[in-house]
Amino acid sequence: MSLIGGTNRKRLQVAVDFMSSYGVAILIMAVAIGIAYILSSGVTNAFAPECIPSPGFSCGYFSMADNGSLIIQVSQATGSAITVNGIACSTLSGLNGLPKYGNLYVNSNSMYYPEGFTPPANIPSGGSFTFFLYCYGPKGLSRFSKAGSTFVGYIWMNYTLYNTKINTTQQIASIQLQTTG
Repeated sequence: MSLIGGTNRKRLQVAVDFMSSYGVAILIMAVAIGIAYILSSGVTNAFAPECIPSPGFSCGYFSMADNGSLIIQVSQATGSAITVNGIACSTLSGLNGLPKYGNLYVNSNSMYYPEGFTPPANIPSGGSFTFFLYCYGPKGLSRFSKAGSTFVGYIWMNYTLYNTKINTTQQIASIQLQTTG
């Protein structure tokens, strides 16, 4: 013998179905509101530092201080040892795909030569080298008023392939990172 009659059982089933469907709808709305809040309030940092290398090169550690100085470890796998004659970090390209600013033995523009790197540097195939250089923009050295500022730019390298003695200047990476204090 059933304690709940047929009519009451149907009413209970309707009530459970009603609460389940509205409960799921409320849960979906709560999740959507939570995601919208997180995205609009900046609770998470969607910024991810990245270094996108050109073929034959890879980026290791890289960091930029708020004074515009960049430390970047560059590895190469061109199939030959290379001699780095110059390296540059800039926000813009200039003529012929060369950096417009921040040239250190990369093109003839000597206006923004940084300190601290005297070429050449030799990197064996499969090896790496850590460079200390400055990044430049249209107004000269890229300086930031506070840590956490964003820099987006490019790294160029003037290098000679050891086995062919061919000299090449090319963009070897694009970088995006936030400055540290």
